[in-house]
Amino acid sequence: MEADFVGVSVMAIPLGMLGFRPEAWFLATAAVLGGAGIEIFGTGWRTALMEQVPPDALSRVANFDMLGSFIAIPAGTLLYGWLATRADVATVLVISAIVYATTALATLLVPSVRRLQRLSSSPTTLTSGSVR
Repeated sequence: MEADFVGVSVMAIPLGMLGFRPEAWFLATAAVLGGAGIEIFGTGWRTALMEQVPPDALSRVANFDMLGSFIAIPAGTLLYGWLATRADVATVLVISAIVYATTALATLLVPSVRRLQRLSSSPTTLTSGSVR
């Protein structure tokens, strides 16, 4: 999981570049890096969900995960709309990038997150009554 959270923290680069140096070439490069980091995280997250959550609870857990993620979108839009009228936008973006990266990397301070391992390296087998 370490690589996953390091990957998601890379998304702070385009956010910071938008506030620090908003030139198209730099932003495009940073966005490609950030997108790759998000994909690394997403792959690890979905793998962890599939392996760590019992099949009978997977639908509920995945839905609560998505609900929490999608609630953040309008809440962030409201917050940043308000912040953009009260503060320098470049400063808000750079501070947001720092907070984002710090939060993503601070997750690794939780021992159970840091030590999470794949359940097996071999393909899972079908057992009666379960599909994997």
